[in-house]
Amino acid sequence: MDNRERGSYAEAMVWQALFITDPAWEWVAAGWHPWDFQKGNGIKRIRIQLKQSAAKQLWTPRSKAIHAFSTQIKNKPSYFKRDHLDEQIEEQGRFCELFIFAWHGIFNKTCDQRNPLQWLFYVVPEKSLGSKNSVRLIDLESSWLEQNGGRKTSWIELGKVVEQLSKNL
Repeated sequence: MDNRERGSYAEAMVWQALFITDPAWEWVAAGWHPWDFQKGNGIKRIRIQLKQSAAKQLWTPRSKAIHAFSTQIKNKPSYFKRDHLDEQIEEQGRFCELFIFAWHGIFNKTCDQRNPLQWLFYVVPEKSLGSKNSVRLIDLESSWLEQNGGRKTSWIELGKVVEQLSKNL
C-alpha cells in the first residue's frame, strides 16, 4: 500500500474504532482540515490528529526507513476561516488535544496493512510533546510514552484508550 492509500485507510480504520466506542466522534479530515477527528464543540471539544507509518514501504528498502512522526507546531492555515466559518482555531499550534500514532511494523510475507489487527497505536496527549517537532518510534516504545501520559494499544482497544485519556485533558 502506498502512503496516500495507507493514510486514507488508516483514517477509516481509526474512525471505525472511535465510532464503535462512541458514535459522537466525527471524521472531519476531508481535504486539508488541520485535525482528523473531533468530538464535541467549542472549548469542550476533543480533536485528534492521526499520523501513520509502516515498516514496509513501496519506495525504500527496510534498512533505510526512518520511523518518526511529525508533530511540528504550525500557523493557522490561511484558508481555515473561509472553509470553517463557525469553527474556532488557535493562531498557532498543533490543533489537537490528542495524537494517535499508528504503526504497522510487519515486513515479511504476512504483511497486510488492510488488517487492523496488525497495527499498533500510540495515543499521546498533545500537551506532553512540548517543543518536540517529531516523535520517533523508539520513543513510543520506551518509558517516555507512559511518563508523558500516553498509551500503547491495539485496534480493538483504541476507542477505549482514547476515551480514557480524553478524561484527563
